[in-house]
Amino acid sequence: MLLILYPSSEELLFYVEKFDKQSQFVLIDFIDSNQFGSFNVIAELNYNWEKRPTMIEIHNYSGRRIREGVTYRITQETVLRLISRIQIVEDSLVIGFRIELSLEDGEVFGPSKTFTIGEQFWRLPFSQAHTEPIQQLPLSSDQVIVRNIGQGSWNEITSGGDVKLIFDIGTLWSTKATEIVRLIGNRDIEYQRCKPSLILSHWDVDHYHFLLGLEDATIKSFFRFITRSDPPTLTARKAAGRFRILNPTALIEVAPLPPPPTLRNSTALGYSHLTATRDYILFNSCKNPSRNKCALGLVIRKNNKAVIFSGDYDYSQVSDHILPLLNFKCEHYLVVPHHGGKAGKFVYNHSSQNKMQEAVISVGKNPYKPPHPHSGNINDLRSIGFKVIRTDYKGSDHVIPL
Repeated sequence: MLLILYPSSEELLFYVEKFDKQSQFVLIDFIDSNQFGSFNVIAELNYNWEKRPTMIEIHNYSGRRIREGVTYRITQETVLRLISRIQIVEDSLVIGFRIELSLEDGEVFGPSKTFTIGEQFWRLPFSQAHTEPIQQLPLSSDQVIVRNIGQGSWNEITSGGDVKLIFDIGTLWSTKATEIVRLIGNRDIEYQRCKPSLILSHWDVDHYHFLLGLEDATIKSFFRFITRSDPPTLTARKAAGRFRILNPTALIEVAPLPPPPTLRNSTALGYSHLTATRDYILFNSCKNPSRNKCALGLVIRKNNKAVIFSGDYDYSQVSDHILPLLNFKCEHYLVVPHHGGKAGKFVYNHSSQNKMQEAVISVGKNPYKPPHPHSGNINDLRSIGFKVIRTDYKGSDHVIPL
């Protein structure tokens, strides 16, 4: 039987990681090493993708509107036309190349690409998506640390000074490699000593960037790494691949839930308990074309306190599927969705028994227009009783006592 693989020799496939029309900025990545191999041959770069970053920054983009989280075709002819504009970037763990477009460069992206079931199987032959209930974690806790790492998400749950669980571990794609090393600081030593578990909400650079900077010994030390299955880009695959090679028994890849039959793009969440005490709840979304909505979330639900780690969920997902499980008398904390940026219409139907405490926004200097966090979201959070904490204004990690 003849198996026809994708794409044709006349095109390459790129995943759109970021797109900002106002600033004319696009960040793309190859979907896998085969695609980069073809690019390497066309561009005659002799570039080592295994040891060097592969994302491409495109500036001055004025072409067709494209969407984040979607794979697009770029013809070989277009690649050849742009080779002279490719600059190699030397100070990043994720960005390998930069292209400054001019008005004469014309259109870059062709039609989007939808993968058939057969192509998905060929592309991800070793994916082991987790379908059974996740093994409960041995976890005690006395505080949450929302780390001050700029525009990103890195949260630690500790007990007696030891890090027990991490939720997300990323920062902005433009953060230089030297700054990544500085922000990691003593965490390599600490994590190797504590052997924590790690939950990654979704494969977006500002949620996993530091995975590319941790030492091999640190990757080996994690007790569990719970993440969304099927990393969409070569960079994300390299991050997940570190665990497949160095610590395969820790890796738990969670597939999205199938949507209800009547809803193709459901934003519903299911959940499971991570500890025998049932005070840690892992949320899993239904399959959805938005990677922000199709993600993992976490809640700590103690006798008198509740902390929500919402990743980049929409407010409606938090309100409809997480808040009903917090219908008891408690102090209520929220790590704000999407760094205070766009997260759907603001809705937050919390229990009257909840005493609203802090809404913590993990944020830093960012290129979005308007920048994160949006003032409307801050006003809405304050209107329901939250004290809004911004890590960039505080200038240090923020601690939530448990």
